[in-house]
Parts: sequence; structure tokens; C-alpha cells
Amino acid sequence: MTDSRRNLKPATEAHIARLKRQFVDSFAKRLIDIEDWTQKCLAEPPDRQAMQQLRTEVHQLRGSSGLYDLTELYREFDSLQAELDEVLAETGPVRLSSVTRRRLERVTKLMRFPNRFL
Repeated sequence: MTDSRRNLKPATEAHIARLKRQFVDSFAKRLIDIEDWTQKCLAEPPDRQAMQQLRTEVHQLRGSSGLYDLTELYREFDSLQAELDEVLAETGPVRLSSVTRRRLERVTKLMRFPNRFL
């Protein structure tokens, strides 16, 4: 538990735990979207709009993972967001690198087993 959370009242702690549970429970639905956008990013030609949607979702997941002290997920989403930002900054056709594809695979694997984060 971080220093900023040590002095919270038990009711606040319980509320944070409920919100964290809701976040983790959202993984199944979010995985469907992530996998859909990933497939569109890997299509020929790659879909830039899908990549932007994927980046937005990764950004939101990154922020919530940090908020709920899910350090492993936060680090993966942080790196993934940086990689997607680099790709989207390019002009012309966009392509996911093999490193980014492997990171996406790791993230989706982590999200398939959400109870490990509770």
C-alpha cells in the first residue's frame, strides 16, 4: 500500500477496493475491443483509426492501473502507450512492430486472469 493510502478511513479503503474490483471486472469487455482493434492494426493496410482507438484505450487502462496500484499492468501499459505514440507520430502508413505486438500479447494475457490483481 502506498504512503498516500495508509491514513485513509476504512470506509474509503472499502470504496477504493470496490472501484478496483469494477475496473478489473471490466477487463473481459475491454479485451474484446483491444483484440478487435489489434486485428485491424495488423490488417493490410493497417487501420490508423483503430490504432488511435487502441492507443486511447491503453491510455485509459494505464491511468486506472496506476490509480489502483496495479504496478505490473501499469508498466506494460505505459510502455505500450509510448510505442503506440511513436508509431502514430509517423506520417504515412503505420505498422505495429514485433516488439509492440509481443507487448500487446503480454497485456492481453495479463488481462485474461483478472483475479490475480485483487
